[in-house]
This record gives sequence, structure tokens and C-alpha cells, in this order.
Amino acid sequence: GGESSLPGIDVVGAIVLPGTLSYLNQFFDAKLIVANGAPAGSGAVLRNVTGAIRLPRGSSGEELLRLAWTNPRVAPGQKVPVLTAANRSDVGPGMQGYASWTVEGLEAGTHSLRIDIEAELDRPGRDPKPLTGVTQAAVEVVDPRFHLTFSHPDVVRKDEPYTLFV
Repeated sequence: GGESSLPGIDVVGAIVLPGTLSYLNQFFDAKLIVANGAPAGSGAVLRNVTGAIRLPRGSSGEELLRLAWTNPRVAPGQKVPVLTAANRSDVGPGMQGYASWTVEGLEAGTHSLRIDIEAELDRPGRDPKPLTGVTQAAVEVVDPRFHLTFSHPDVVRKDEPYTLFV
């Protein structure tokens, strides 16, 4: 959920990540799920639902995560439409809509993804109402490289056991 332009009504959304761990310079999907919690038969429909991802930046403005592509595909910087499983833009009562962003981890650390959601609530006999919402999730990007240091005696003699430390 999040903030709303209509008191008491939020656009409910969640970010689903494939685990909370990603590796440096590898890609992962951040999937947005938006649900219409209106009861069946109410006629309340979410229309023109979009999501806009906000990726974190470092203290010097450098990218910590980079956007690779979206589903559905849009030009960089555009809001991504949220579509139902039937590829429809209207999210009816009890239905869910989806959008996803493929992101690359550029810097090791724990980073927050934020998605701003916008929609119009269309109800029978009433004017459409603009709705907004915000959802966020954290992902940990780890550097899979590691170093081993071997320590052994300066002199090693044949057939004489010695200890090797790693």
C-alpha cells in the first residue's frame, strides 16, 4: 500500500524479488504486483495502472543498480504499464496486474528499490479518481569473489610432514 489521493483508498502493490540476494554484475527481476481488492460485482476497476521504478544512487551520484529492461517494454524513463495475465490494462475486482524490471547490481551492499504506482479508480456512476501508491523492497548485492592466502613453512623437506594453513 502507500499514499493515496483519495482518503482511505490505496493502490495496493508489492515487489517480488527472486530471493533477497543478488550477485555483483548479475541480473535479477523485480516484479510489481498490483491488486484490486474491490469485491466481485462492485464494478470498481483500476485503469491506466503504471509503475515507475526508482533505483538508488551512491553518495557521489553513481549508479548502485542499473535498469536493463522492462516487461512490458517501454523506452527508458517511461512509466511501465501494469497488465493482467490476459494482457489487459484494466484490473477488475479481485484481479491482479503485473509489470517487471530487470536490474543489474553494480555495487555490493543492501539497496532499496522503490516503485511509484499510479492508477485511476473507475466506479459506476462516479467520476474517475486518481490514485497513487508506493511500494519498496531491499536487495542485497554481494561480491562473489574471495581470496585465499596460503601459509606454509619456508623450508619443506621430502617425506617430512608439515602444516599448510589456508
